[in-house]
Amino acid sequence: MSNPEILHPVLAMILLAFVVWIVMFVTRLKFIAAEKIESCAMDTPEKLYSLLPPSALKSAYNFKNMFEVPVLFMAMCFYLYLTGLADNTHVICAWVFVGFRVLHSLVHCSSNNVDHRFAVYLVSCIALWVMLVRALLAAI
Repeated sequence: MSNPEILHPVLAMILLAFVVWIVMFVTRLKFIAAEKIESCAMDTPEKLYSLLPPSALKSAYNFKNMFEVPVLFMAMCFYLYLTGLADNTHVICAWVFVGFRVLHSLVHCSSNNVDHRFAVYLVSCIALWVMLVRALLAAI
């Protein structure tokens, strides 16, 4: 029997993506309104990005980042749940991943210190790799 607790970190990652999305949206709208930028000047993402200051781009880059490694994490969690392999160790690793992704988003959307961002990214990836290796070992 699989541990349904493995799905709670997935929900937390989805919530984090929505929070970053809202931050990105509000940051963009505030800048666009303050600068009175017309919509025709932003008809492609490239044009929009060229207009936005770095402070307004941080959350946008973080939001895009949510559809990279976190997607692998979600797929792993669903795999573990559906195959019945999700155990307490997987759940702990999943929460470690989420916790460090929250830290990653906080760093990315604020100071954007690359060394700090990479450190929390690395820990989250190690947790995901542990989940993968354990799933592979259980499959053979």
